[in-house]
Amino acid sequence: MNNWRKTLGQRVRHLTPEQAREIIDAVSQRGPTIFHPEIRKLTGGFNSQAINYMVLRKLAVKAGIIKV
Repeated sequence: MNNWRKTLGQRVRHLTPEQAREIIDAVSQRGPTIFHPEIRKLTGGFNSQAINYMVLRKLAVKAGIIKV
C-alpha cells in the first residue's frame, strides 16, 4: 500500500521555496478542479479535495507563504 503522506513529505522536503511557489501558481492557474497533475506527482498518483488542500498547505509552508 502506498503511503501518500510519506511520499508527499519526502518530495516537498526536496523542493526549494521557489519550486513550491511555481507549483502553487500552476495549480491556481488550472482553476477549480481536483485533477492537478502537479499534485498527483507529489503524492504518488493520489488526489482528492482533502489531499489537494493538504498538499497546497505543505507547499505554502515550504514557500514561506504561511507559518506553522
